[in-house]
Amino acid sequence: MGRELQTDTREHLEYFPYGETWIHNKATSEQQSTPYKFTSKELDEETGLYYFEARYYDARMSRWISADPPISRGDYFPVPPVNDKAKEHNSKLPGMGGVFNSINLDAYQYAGQNPVRLIDPDGKFILGCGEEKQGTKVVKDIIEAGGQQGILFDKKSMDAFKNLERTLNRTQSAQEFAAFVIPFASAISGLGGKKIEQVVGLANAGGVTNSLALPESVKNALGALDNKNLGDFIKKLPVSNLHILSQQAAILGLEYQNEGNSNSQKLSKFWFNVSDGLDDMKSEAAR
Repeated sequence: MGRELQTDTREHLEYFPYGETWIHNKATSEQQSTPYKFTSKELDEETGLYYFEARYYDARMSRWISADPPISRGDYFPVPPVNDKAKEHNSKLPGMGGVFNSINLDAYQYAGQNPVRLIDPDGKFILGCGEEKQGTKVVKDIIEAGGQQGILFDKKSMDAFKNLERTLNRTQSAQEFAAFVIPFASAISGLGGKKIEQVVGLANAGGVTNSLALPESVKNALGALDNKNLGDFIKKLPVSNLHILSQQAAILGLEYQNEGNSNSQKLSKFWFNVSDGLDDMKSEAAR
């Protein structure tokens, strides 16, 4: 016979579809309420607005308080198809179709006016519920590729991958995506005895993907650069993000180095390789 797990409910929250609080019960009136509520976003108690990174959201009005950044920048509009980059932009307009998805013309709407089926992770684009984001799939495949090289990632490494996944899922441009993915791919390849040359010296994304024995989704993610010269992209990289991730990777490398067992040595080498790759890209971006 199994035993029922007895737990105490500290806080109970339910919402209307657009995020206005419907039910909010706490165990005691003195208990502090979690600030992270609707879709795990932080609620500012003073203003009653949710912080979604790109902008603030008023759940009671079901409206953003500022205009949609992509429409303000013109990202939703097609451009003259004069080159491959322009054609790629037109084929992948954000917001599930750009201006051709008429709901995007409402610069203050939330989740395509369909919050039951769609979500808006950061105030910049809508996503179908249940769809696997690009970053999530790539991280899964990186972990799988590491396993094929005999690396057993523990909780510390998995937590680091979760941070990478969140970063990738927030990334909108091909060059930023490559900046985070390439060093991880390089680190896995290096552990397999097939160390690729420093990423800043590669001529194009095709050179990266052809030299790595990685799952297709990782190759496709790197291939998003469309074989353009990496040097043009590297100059625009988010240097602060690279610096932070490089430091975090180096710290993990040191922690594993001190543990001494064979798997820890693989993990140490993996994270040091990641740190080195990010440092190289950071230095090139700073020039």
